[in-house]
Amino acid sequence: MNDRNKENLKLPDYSFEKITDITPGFVRRAGANAVAFDLDNTVTHYGSLRLEPGIDKWLESMRAAGIKLIIVSNTITPRAYWFSKKMNSIPFIAPAFKPSSISLKLASKMLGEAPENILMVGDKVSTDVKAANKIGATSVKIVPLTKRRNAAMPEYAPYMTLSRAD
Repeated sequence: MNDRNKENLKLPDYSFEKITDITPGFVRRAGANAVAFDLDNTVTHYGSLRLEPGIDKWLESMRAAGIKLIIVSNTITPRAYWFSKKMNSIPFIAPAFKPSSISLKLASKMLGEAPENILMVGDKVSTDVKAANKIGATSVKIVPLTKRRNAAMPEYAPYMTLSRAD
C-alpha cells in the first residue's frame, strides 16, 4: 500500500470509467497477477442477471494473459454462484462483508498471491476501495453501471483517472 492510501483508505490507486477499460498490460504494470472484482454495478447492473456487453471478451483477455480472476462481492451466495458459472466457473467469495478485508485475505490464499499482487476493482469507495487499501492490494474504482449519486458527485478525488490502459 502506498503512503497516500495509508493516510486515507478512501483514495483509490486508480480510477476507470468501466472494468473493460482495464487491460492485462495495465494489470501487470500495476504489479498485479490477479484481479478481484465486484459484481453489482461493476460487471452487471444491480439486480440484473445479465453481464454488461464486453465482459466476456474482457474475461477472455485476462485469462489469455494468465491473469487470475476471482469475484469478491457483498451479494448473496446464490447470486455469486450463478454469475461464477456464467463466467466459466470463476471462483467467488460472497457475501464478502466489505469493507472488511477478510474476504481479500481469503482471495489471496485461494489465488496463491500476496495481497499486493492483487488488483481489486469495484464501484464503491466505501466498500471495494477501502477493503483493498486495508490489505495492501491495488484499488481501482470504476463508475457504477447504475447511475447513483456517487457517479454524478464522486466522494473522492482520484489519484489518476484513465479512460483506457493499453
